[in-house]
Amino acid sequence: MFGQANHLRIFAFSALLVFSGFLVFPFIAPYLVTNVGVSEANLPLVYLIAGAAALLTVRLVGGWSDSLGRRAVFAAAAVATAISALAMTSLPRSPLFLAMAVTMLLFAASSARMVPAMALITSGAAPRLRGSVMSFNASIQQLAAGAASFVASLVVGRSAEGELTGYWMIGILSAAGTLICIALARRVRSAEAAVT
Repeated sequence: MFGQANHLRIFAFSALLVFSGFLVFPFIAPYLVTNVGVSEANLPLVYLIAGAAALLTVRLVGGWSDSLGRRAVFAAAAVATAISALAMTSLPRSPLFLAMAVTMLLFAASSARMVPAMALITSGAAPRLRGSVMSFNASIQQLAAGAASFVASLVVGRSAEGELTGYWMIGILSAAGTLICIALARRVRSAEAAVT
């Protein structure tokens, strides 16, 4: 499994993809409450709307990936994810509808990029090793999510007023990682075309 260069590219792509997303997500709720001004009572509504948007978007993106190509759709979703991560992590005090719109965009774009990404990952694994590759990939993703949360906790702080600080830096890191994933996605080849 580790002797094939394409598998190593898959693992690098997958790890950075999850890492860049999980930098932002653990602090969304506290940031919305302390910095943006969303009441805790309205958080479930924000997450409900954002989750519904993600569900609808994923359904559409699956068809687009098949008709327009996985790499092109991934690139578009990755750019949208990077923009929405920057918007989320630098959002000032805002009315509820704006906070909801930015959160909705982030959830939808972030979920959308995973559809073509997983198609690329699955097709890049050698058929005889696909189960092993996907199992290890799941472990890599869990490790990346944990590492991202840890890194974010080192950067994000709290001011004397109780607001989160440094979250905008997490947005920049997340956006940069997401955009690098576009280049990595181009290096993942289908198993038939991959050269070991």
